[in-house]
Amino acid sequence: MLTGQGYVYHPTYISRLMKQMNIKSQVKQKHIVTTDSKHNYSLCNNLLDRNFKIDQLGKIWVSDITYLKYKQTPLYLTTIIDLADRKVVADL
Repeated sequence: MLTGQGYVYHPTYISRLMKQMNIKSQVKQKHIVTTDSKHNYSLCNNLLDRNFKIDQLGKIWVSDITYLKYKQTPLYLTTIIDLADRKVVADL
């Protein structure tokens, strides 16, 4: 806002002024729940038991899902990785 009006100040200077005036910034973060942990579905067994050292290609694949926000639209990216060589097998 200030830069758009032609004022240029270093962030440290602004921080010092805010401390002198006892002003604190408030950042409201939007929390989106993407996991439903309260269910009665059966759980899978932990077959790996944190043993991630695999020597045979294609034997074990692991995946993860991450949430991205693009133009106010939630997107989900799933990545599948072969544990033997740590290369991405697929992005969905």
